[in-house]
Amino acid sequence: MNPSDKDLRRELESEPFVRNGFDHKLQRKILEQAGRIDQPRRRGLQLIWAGGALSIALLFTIFMMYGLDGQRAGETSLATQTLPSAKQAAPDFVGAGDDAAFHSALLIGLRTDYPAQAAKAAYSTYRTLLIAPEDGKLITAAEGEGILMPYKMDFWRIEPVSSTKQGKEVQILSASSASEGSSGKSSSKSGTPSTSAQNITEPLLVSEKLLFAGNRNLAVEQKVSTAAESGEMTKTYVWVKQIEQLSGNRQTSYNPALEPHVSLQEIFPSQAVEGSNHNNASLYSNWTIIRKPGRWVAQEAVWNASSSNPDQFTLKDLLLPLPKEVAVHDTLAVAWEEIWQRQPNAVDAYSSPSADTVVVLTDKVISFYLNGIGLALDPALVVELEPAESVIMVQWATGHYVERWKQQGQKLLVPQVETEKSK
Repeated sequence: MNPSDKDLRRELESEPFVRNGFDHKLQRKILEQAGRIDQPRRRGLQLIWAGGALSIALLFTIFMMYGLDGQRAGETSLATQTLPSAKQAAPDFVGAGDDAAFHSALLIGLRTDYPAQAAKAAYSTYRTLLIAPEDGKLITAAEGEGILMPYKMDFWRIEPVSSTKQGKEVQILSASSASEGSSGKSSSKSGTPSTSAQNITEPLLVSEKLLFAGNRNLAVEQKVSTAAESGEMTKTYVWVKQIEQLSGNRQTSYNPALEPHVSLQEIFPSQAVEGSNHNNASLYSNWTIIRKPGRWVAQEAVWNASSSNPDQFTLKDLLLPLPKEVAVHDTLAVAWEEIWQRQPNAVDAYSSPSADTVVVLTDKVISFYLNGIGLALDPALVVELEPAESVIMVQWATGHYVERWKQQGQKLLVPQVETEKSK
């Protein structure tokens, strides 16, 4: 409606309205009522606009702090981080830590086997390493020939003794207190007198090999030469012995029924030996201790009477763990996955009683790692192995025994070079 249209205004002001029609007074009232109704609506719109502005400001602040990828300013996203290496793949394998330190010493016994060549029979040599901490580092404190084995409060030495018996070269093991001196590399006084090979009339012990050395017990392989109608034969026996059973003037004439040894029943007195077939088991309780990855295992010699060669046996694992009196501290303190992260070619490992030192073996080297909250990323010491050399003893010292072992070991372990010069 155009308010300037005078004719129309006159018509509205005239009848048929009961009173005064649509005059200025009515118009003013209508406009006043319209203003009261619209005022709350405008106030609501103002609140909506204010809330929207506040939301936009909040979103802008979040955008500036975190960005589109949700990362806080200054942080890198997971996609842009460098992936951890294989040595750091698991949170448990984080290295030794700043507070870790070496506290243990150990004696490692090693055996090297040499095959028979021409007229020379097969034989073995032995050496012992003393590994100990010094000034925060791990060092080879001493090294010498033979096996230096801790026994009670003393050290005993085990070494091969060579001689000639019945026209044959013989190598047997001899054990004695290391403080009493070496038993010697060769001897012609013990055993039976030398005779020609054609006059062999009784079994002759021709070789012994040390398979395991604990803190009291040993595992030994023996080869015995016997006469037969078809000629000379060699039989093999395996025994577990106490170290004193290798001491003294040992005879090379052989009778397995009289051979001193430790029986299975002595080691497992309260349990039946599961997995053992006693119908075919050795009449002389032939059993041994061998190394498998991470542990020492008892094996029993089992003969097959129906075999074409009844003198041959197979070694069968026993289902009973060796007691601590035989295999001391024979538990790994770290997982194999962590060991393989450090040494992918690892074939065996040992841990100290206090878990501060872990020894890892490959076919070529022995690596010594510090262990704290995790295994150190790199070895503290690496020792090379000779070809065909294997570990037959690992004995640990902790506490005040560490210094005692260092002092005694440096006196008792004589390097081979010095031994040869003194001859």
